[in-house]
Amino acid sequence: MFCLNPREMGKWELLLKQFWNLLWVLLIGASCLSLLQFFLDTRYFEILIF
Repeated sequence: MFCLNPREMGKWELLLKQFWNLLWVLLIGASCLSLLQFFLDTRYFEILIF
């Protein structure tokens, strides 16, 4: 499936291989959650917490 020569690989395969590392997946997930929390209305969460 994966070749040693990067010229023989497709663009999608190269993209998946680049972001396949678990650390990248965790970092992207954390950034998406922080962006979601930034754009949500924080008053709703204050009612839930207090």
